Amino acid sequence: MGMIRVFTSKTQQIGQLGEDLAVKYLENKDFSIIERNYTLKQGEIDIIAKKDEILYFFEVKASLFKNSVSYETYNPAENMHPKKIEKFVRTANLYVMNNQVSREIRVVLLSVIINQQEKTAKIEMIDF
Repeated sequence: MGMIRVFTSKTQQIGQLGEDLAVKYLENKDFSIIERNYTLKQGEIDIIAKKDEILYFFEVKASLFKNSVSYETYNPAENMHPKKIEKFVRTANLYVMNNQVSREIRVVLLSVIINQQEKTAKIEMIDF
């Protein structure tokens, strides 16, 4: 490890907070976190976790809850266009090959909507 990641932009800070909240959420649901920010030159996977003999690859999309928008009408998942999904799945497949994974895998989007006023977050798992 050693390197401390410095986040300059507000977007990066929200992304990091979203990932931290996502990890807590997954741990509370009995997932074992295997790796965070798995990076190859082909792409990055935010969280790799295991549960019930299934290996999960999570893309975390975090955003701040805006007062004028309800949780129901706002969905960070809309930022996942087909090219991004394709790149993510390709990176997951490379992980599987590089690590000789022989278990079932799932590729999942974790939508994290952070409400700063109330200090709460709504987290949703959405299959690709």
